[in-house]
Amino acid sequence: MKKEEILEKSRLEKHDEGQKDIVIRSSQYGEIGLIVCFIVLIVFKLFNGLPAQDLLSLFWAYLGMKNVYRYQRDKSKANLIAAVCGMIASVSFALAYFFQW
Repeated sequence: MKKEEILEKSRLEKHDEGQKDIVIRSSQYGEIGLIVCFIVLIVFKLFNGLPAQDLLSLFWAYLGMKNVYRYQRDKSKANLIAAVCGMIASVSFALAYFFQW
């Protein structure tokens, strides 16, 4: 493909690579912030003898749903397994949290 054809195709798609990059990087920074906050809260709860199943349920729900989306896009068996396992873990931790009270 010639350079002009590539540029024209890009213009027709109306995708701004800069905006796409911003969305991807902001998601990455958000995930880093989520993980740091999660670790701080888990450590706090464990050192104070508080139940942590609620946070673990949220963590696994996030991972499960992330893999649901990936599976919908690429139909990878690994993503399907990760999605199902994540959702099962999330529900299990939620039930454990609810029934401990």
